[in-house]
Amino acid sequence: MITKLIFNNIVKEVISRYSIATLDALKDEEADGVSALGTPIFGTFIFEETEYNYLGKDYTTPEIELPATIITVSYQNNIVETALQGRDGTIKQYISTSDYSISLESLLVSPDLTYPHDQLNSINKIAQAKSKIKVANEFLNSLNIFDVVVKTFSVSQIRGQKNTLQLSMELVSDLTEL
Repeated sequence: MITKLIFNNIVKEVISRYSIATLDALKDEEADGVSALGTPIFGTFIFEETEYNYLGKDYTTPEIELPATIITVSYQNNIVETALQGRDGTIKQYISTSDYSISLESLLVSPDLTYPHDQLNSINKIAQAKSKIKVANEFLNSLNIFDVVVKTFSVSQIRGQKNTLQLSMELVSDLTEL
């Protein structure tokens, strides 16, 4: 009990020193879950169960929840640039946006301290899907990203931890059908 109190005081000091919302303010927010240390978890990413047909065969990807996921989103404009002789610069035409590029960093954790076979198997099925996958995440959904396609998938072991794997994925957004 004293250790938790000391830990909470240290966390409060660090948060206040660096102008981040205090733990009391975080309690007012609706957390996605609670960590083993009792701290709120935000940023949960969910690959939703998705059914698709590939070459006449029906497939279903499993749903998996990835807590405390770090996501980076970027995109660039597609611009046709035309250089004209005798004129500085270019004329910009046909401006449109490309798909969003999404980098995802998370952990696959087995809560019972065993190897995370089920989580790894689920992520592997998602990575091999021949279709877009539905996603639920406050950050992505606020950018109107509801479907993604997996471009790359990387998973690695963490030294000294049997029940945790580090996950990295590169995704690309797909237009949600209207």
